[in-house]
Amino acid sequence: MGEELKNLTGGFGKLYTAPTDEALPEIDDLSPPAITVDPAGNWSPVGFTLEAHELRYSPEFEDENVNEREMPVNVVKMSEDPRFFVRFKERDMAHLNLAIAASVLESIDAAANQTGQLNLTIGGGQAAIKSLLYVFDNEEGGSGLIHIPRAVAVGDVTFPFAKIPDPYDVEFRALSSEIEGDEEIAVFIYNILEPATE
Repeated sequence: MGEELKNLTGGFGKLYTAPTDEALPEIDDLSPPAITVDPAGNWSPVGFTLEAHELRYSPEFEDENVNEREMPVNVVKMSEDPRFFVRFKERDMAHLNLAIAASVLESIDAAANQTGQLNLTIGGGQAAIKSLLYVFDNEEGGSGLIHIPRAVAVGDVTFPFAKIPDPYDVEFRALSSEIEGDEEIAVFIYNILEPATE
């Protein structure tokens, strides 16, 4: 049996978010271990995940039948539903805002007769669509990147306020990208094997 490849397996990773029009960082600048290099541009680090990520892809098909046969002669793909799951343990307003689709985080600076505040409102708003970039190191010494140009948090959120809380999962649904020529691609996965040569 041949050697088992492990270029997509790893432990924890680091998640970044950005506006949906933010370009993917230059991959040649993210030499392994890429998890130690913050990407250029407007990518904001959310933090390290507690455990490995999970990507789930669920397509739906419709059978194509002909009268003479009892089984389908073909299947037609009708829809695709890629989802991305990460697990965190950090408990702060930024992580709670990330996990909830229709929430708004507002920072107010302290001033005369004004306290400094960080406030989160939940409900009533529009689902926030953002770009995701997930960086992890694999077991072969390289680095993996998962780029989702347009994603929205869709999972149920349980966010205990205990002093020693349990980890919690954040579920994102990948949407069709708006990248010209790649509108039907929702997820891009890159594997950086080794640094560029001099």
